[in-house]
Amino acid sequence: MKMHFVVLSKLFHSSYSLLIAGYGFLFFSLFLLIFKQDINILNLTLCICAILIGLLHHYVSIRVIFDAKLLQYLSKKIDYSNVDSLTKELDQSLITLKLMPIDKANRSWKLRLTGCQKLFKIQIFIFFIQVFMLFFILYYI
Repeated sequence: MKMHFVVLSKLFHSSYSLLIAGYGFLFFSLFLLIFKQDINILNLTLCICAILIGLLHHYVSIRVIFDAKLLQYLSKKIDYSNVDSLTKELDQSLITLKLMPIDKANRSWKLRLTGCQKLFKIQIFIFFIQVFMLFFILYYI
């Protein structure tokens, strides 16, 4: 299990690269839309959509990076004798800080890691939406 934490932590740290690339696509999309000569409702709608998608990407990235740092910490602290106690401490901390609902406590690590991977895949999907949006704007202009 410790190796799962290490591998996923390293994978999730690539979230930084996705976020920076997403910022680049957001900036370039907004640049093209704002400096286009004619301002119409479609351009304004595309600007708002680009900004909202960028904010969503930023939020998901924060969560993925948080998971990466938690997994990195746990990979250093965990061994086979203290898995249950560390899991209970983690759950209690997350519940106390209102970062996790009570009903998600006591899940297996397989479910938790699957959830982390799903969140990372959502971030990749949002990134591809940003790429698609830029190509749509380039085609549209």
